[in-house]
Amino acid sequence: MRHLTLLALLLPFAAAAQNVGINATGAAPAAPAMLDVDATNRGVLIPRVALTGAHLNAPIGGGIVESLLIYNTATTAPGVNQVTPGYYYWDGTRWQRVATGRAGWELLGNLGTDPTINFVGTGDNQALRFRTNNFERFEITSGTSAANSGYLRAFNNGVIGNATTGVGATPTYSFIDQPGTGMQLYDVSGLHALTFTTGNNSIRMRIFNGGHVVVNRNSSLFGTDLFSAFGTAAMNYAVNGYAGNGGSGVYGQGTATAHGVQGVTAATGVNAFGGFFGNQNALGAGVVAYGLVPTGPPNGSIWVANGSGVSATGNSVGVAAYGEGTASYGIRAAGNNLDGGVAPPATGGGGYMVGNPLGVYGLAQTATTGIGVLGTGNGQAAFTLTTGAGGAFRGTNIGSLGHGSGAAGTGVVGAGNNTLIGTAAQINLVLWGGGSGGAFTGATGSYSRASIAATGTGVVGAGNNLTAAQTFVMTDGSGGAFTGTLTGALAVARDALGIGVYAEATALDGWGVRGLGNDLGGIYGATRPADGTGLAAVGNNQGIVYTSTQGSGLAGTGQ
Repeated sequence: MRHLTLLALLLPFAAAAQNVGINATGAAPAAPAMLDVDATNRGVLIPRVALTGAHLNAPIGGGIVESLLIYNTATTAPGVNQVTPGYYYWDGTRWQRVATGRAGWELLGNLGTDPTINFVGTGDNQALRFRTNNFERFEITSGTSAANSGYLRAFNNGVIGNATTGVGATPTYSFIDQPGTGMQLYDVSGLHALTFTTGNNSIRMRIFNGGHVVVNRNSSLFGTDLFSAFGTAAMNYAVNGYAGNGGSGVYGQGTATAHGVQGVTAATGVNAFGGFFGNQNALGAGVVAYGLVPTGPPNGSIWVANGSGVSATGNSVGVAAYGEGTASYGIRAAGNNLDGGVAPPATGGGGYMVGNPLGVYGLAQTATTGIGVLGTGNGQAAFTLTTGAGGAFRGTNIGSLGHGSGAAGTGVVGAGNNTLIGTAAQINLVLWGGGSGGAFTGATGSYSRASIAATGTGVVGAGNNLTAAQTFVMTDGSGGAFTGTLTGALAVARDALGIGVYAEATALDGWGVRGLGNDLGGIYGATRPADGTGLAAVGNNQGIVYTSTQGSGLAGTGQ
């Protein structure tokens, strides 16, 4: 009562039946107000209370009622229940702060904002979440540094669409006029893939948690691929590279035992290629390859001037090719627009070459030791002639096999010392016009040597369809052994001073020429020109030795 008496003495006091007015003039309180306080230089002092937390009614006590207003003077520990100095009211379950001195963000926008001090967000270390229809949609994470805060996270991973076609996808992040174009999370069986969608189709591109990227496929088919692209019927080129100014459309580099570029096809029964390369430039090459450090620049020594399918060089091997199948070929090549030519042999081989006019052309540029073609068979070690050769061949069974299938064909044609230059028509007519197993010309037309000195025969010849069993071979070795139904060996000297047969035995007991005949004679010599010689023989002991039981050991006829 002392306080009310003092208040009554200090201020004029007016009371009505239902309301109270406090003012300096004694005016009646406003009718709608239960308490009307009116002053020009004083205010109403709200009770000052030190709260202990937004969720606790202390120190007010158990009689607290909803809408109770106080001014908090305390600052409590940070968190969702922290309170700081300011006006609070009790909402029935916790203290709610009354806005003090700061304007809120208006629904229709704000004026006079300063981006350095005005912001939407939290002033404490709490995440900022966005909701629609009271469902959480996005969150901006909290934190104390750029390294652990400020991440935008979506509560919805998005829809990836049909598991097979990807159609029906709804991305989490999209565009206002293209809601079906954007990106979403593909999280199936722990794949954790980021999927990019266009036109509500989620198979456009996926980036998996292993780091590999798959384009135009609904799943990762090959776990070892870092990048996989799949073509379609409408887009049948999975990857294309276009470059200008001396660059490369596709560049691949492998380290250690890795490959720079590798192509494989799994197609069967169709014309498919593990690697297919084309060049539309008349002077270009489909593939330019070099190993280690090339002997010349890539566009220099290994470049074919008029274009080529493959142009390659290397310090060790320019091109290495092998066929893994039982009847496969390491290299198969056809020239002059021949599409493979005739069917290759079913047994396979290191290489199959066909062309018109040349199946294979080999040139050794090192004049003294180069070999145009070097071939070894039957597991033999490489055979090299130190003096160089057009071709060097070696094999356990057959070193070199030539077969002429035509009526006038020749199995092997050899010309030495530039014999064919300028006289090709004449040489053709003389050497192989009627066909033969082999036709040779040169300073030395044919030179054969038996490597087994004691029993070897340099040349073994059989004519008139004699079988191998009928072939005459001298067991003690010889320079040549010949047999035939009509003529075992025939030699004609066409020059005036020519010699049909010249034979020299280097050993003291050797035979320059040895002839064994059936009924007529071992050696038959005939001369046509007046100064020619049918048979000429010189020896240290005997020039000619002949033996005959029924026929003639030596029969000679001069003109």
